[in-house]
Amino acid sequence: MGRPKIYDRDAVLHATTQAFWQKGLADTTLSDIEKCTGVNKSSLYTEFLDKDDIFTASIEHYIQTGGVIELLTTKPLGKKNLLEFLKLGKSCSGQRGCFVANSVREFAILPEKAKDMIQSHFKKIKTLLTKNIRATEFSGNPEKCTDLILTFNAGLCLELNATKESQEEKIETFVSLLGI
Repeated sequence: MGRPKIYDRDAVLHATTQAFWQKGLADTTLSDIEKCTGVNKSSLYTEFLDKDDIFTASIEHYIQTGGVIELLTTKPLGKKNLLEFLKLGKSCSGQRGCFVANSVREFAILPEKAKDMIQSHFKKIKTLLTKNIRATEFSGNPEKCTDLILTFNAGLCLELNATKESQEEKIETFVSLLGI
């Protein structure tokens, strides 16, 4: 019989998410993961197959605990949810931008399961954003508006990696220009 696990999986995933968020998949080493979690390599490998599996579990943990889906389903649907969604990147777990959006920069090297999770997550977000747009007085094409919001949000997430500037005015101006 193996030794019992002496760490909390959620705490490990929170720590690994932070490490991958800071450095990305390619630049995060197993040594970094051991250091940030306080769990040694052999214990990690009893829970996870390899670094890719740890990354995939971190993405899944972030998606499940990030609150984006809950935010976009808050009643009443509409402009408030859209604004809160755009403002979310500035306050994510002490990091800048969105972990999922930042991870897309390395999409070519991500594990297939992580790619599938990210694509599925984006699809859900796109559907929910469109529902929120339809709940406003927006007179244009909701799907095209959703695409613009996602593109703008991706830009904000990347910009937040380089600056501490407030995004509030940009977000308010953008939403106003959309006519929502």
